[in-house]
Amino acid sequence: MEVPLKPGDLIVVPPGVNHHAYSTTKQVTLGSIHVNLKLPGGQDAFEMLVPPTHRSVKKGARLAQYLATAIDEWKPERRDGHYA
Repeated sequence: MEVPLKPGDLIVVPPGVNHHAYSTTKQVTLGSIHVNLKLPGGQDAFEMLVPPTHRSVKKGARLAQYLATAIDEWKPERRDGHYA
């Protein structure tokens, strides 16, 4: 299923679901964080909580800041010592 995204959109894909992303523009930042969240006893937290699949994250919100920081941590360093 294709889900067109706007800046600030977040998609939650349940564990085990094949997925991919592509951009229709020349400049885009896509971040992907994989989380396997099991409760004591082995219950999958995603199955229990059923988070919304698609939501918009407001600019400046704590979640937006957290995700931006996570993406920045993985930016490749260029040969001149600066980040891409």
